[in-house]
Amino acid sequence: MKLKHYLTISHLMVLITTIVCMIIGVEISSLYNIRTKVKDDLSARMEFVKYTDILSNTALYNGTESIAGVLNGVELNKEVVITLYNPKGITIYSSDPTNEKRISIDKLYYELNEVTYQYNIYTLKKPVFDSESNIVGFYQMSIERENIKEVIQKNTFITIILLCLCIVLMFIALMRHLNRRLSKPLYEVTSSMNEYAKGNADVYINYQSNDEIGELCRHFNAMKEEIEQNKRVVEEEQKAKEYMIATISHDLKTPLTSIRAYAEMLKLADGINEVKKQEYLETILGKCDYMRDMLDDLLTYNLLSMNYQLVCVEVEGEEFCEMLYSGVEGTCEQKNIQVETQIEVSGNYNVDVKYMTRVVDNIVSNAIRHTQEGKRIWLGAFSTDMSLPSWVDTACKEALEKYKEPGLFLIVKNEGNVISERDKENLFKPFYQGDEARCKKEHKGVGLGLSISKMIMEKHKGAIEVVPIKDFGNIMVCYLKRAS
Repeated sequence: MKLKHYLTISHLMVLITTIVCMIIGVEISSLYNIRTKVKDDLSARMEFVKYTDILSNTALYNGTESIAGVLNGVELNKEVVITLYNPKGITIYSSDPTNEKRISIDKLYYELNEVTYQYNIYTLKKPVFDSESNIVGFYQMSIERENIKEVIQKNTFITIILLCLCIVLMFIALMRHLNRRLSKPLYEVTSSMNEYAKGNADVYINYQSNDEIGELCRHFNAMKEEIEQNKRVVEEEQKAKEYMIATISHDLKTPLTSIRAYAEMLKLADGINEVKKQEYLETILGKCDYMRDMLDDLLTYNLLSMNYQLVCVEVEGEEFCEMLYSGVEGTCEQKNIQVETQIEVSGNYNVDVKYMTRVVDNIVSNAIRHTQEGKRIWLGAFSTDMSLPSWVDTACKEALEKYKEPGLFLIVKNEGNVISERDKENLFKPFYQGDEARCKKEHKGVGLGLSISKMIMEKHKGAIEVVPIKDFGNIMVCYLKRAS
């Protein structure tokens, strides 16, 4: 329940409780009034009978006898008010000086001989006749109920006490409930925020509710997790930067040392023949090329790490793949490696030609570098709706089943050492080089090639992965979506 609904209901409950208590008090007074009314009514009628004979004396109305003389010796109840009227409604006598001096004929004849009840007063009004049945006057007696005021005061007091008691109980229950629904969770939120601000990352608000506070707690927990996740990412990025600096420093230091050594040898050794000089110069140029390639990879990696937008154009699939694999045969011939190329692609594709060329160059050069002389390499490009050739192993076909959208596969298979599980997990991480790669003298680069390839494929909304083939070699696969 939302807090605004909860608070609205709480206020309504307090209001309804007050009204119910008032109604109960009124009902209690009414029940008591009904129970005592019969007794009071009988008492009033008996009192009226007590004065009826006296007030029916015609002498009181024709002036032959004084009212004081007739009532002399009669003990009047102080709660009884007696009023006498002549036939014209003029007041002859009244024990209450505040009564009217005259009343209208209609009012005079209204409700004669009837005991009427109004609030706490019983009233009886009767005509008086002479011997010839002529009306000589009227008398009216009013008797106040004996205990009505005390009853009203008592019932009012009881009602107020009951009302106050119910309000106090309702207030206590409401405060306990509000403490559980509002104060306690708000205190927990505030306390958790203060603890988190002090650096305690283990805080967690375990409050399950669908109200605004529950939503606030969920947002706080989610925010904390997001902040902690971002902190971990920042820490990882910081470690990656530190590792990058250390790696670059190490990889730059080695060729620079060689360049300086060969340069000093050329400067100091006057007796070096031309063959040695040429060898030293080629070594220096080779080290410079290595440093240039390393810096180029580093700049490309940093560029792709930012929100860099590729410049994509639409190309015809088969023609583009033929261009990607062109020139590989010559490189393979130099290392005495057999190469087989097969392209079966349909449809058009949106690609950044420069970067896709770099991806293929990276994976092909890796395949050639890890293939021994006399071994084989397979290069293939196939649409996802076509059957893959027999040289694509079952393990690779199973790995490619997850790609459902129309597109193409760029597949490079080499015959050589099978990549280990450890290398497979870390292959696309920046600056990672397998142990075998590190020990090869002809190896070049700092371990950014495959990381750059993965970033390029991800920016193309594609993917890249490696599939080891037991006791044979490895297959590198790139998936690229077809243009819509």
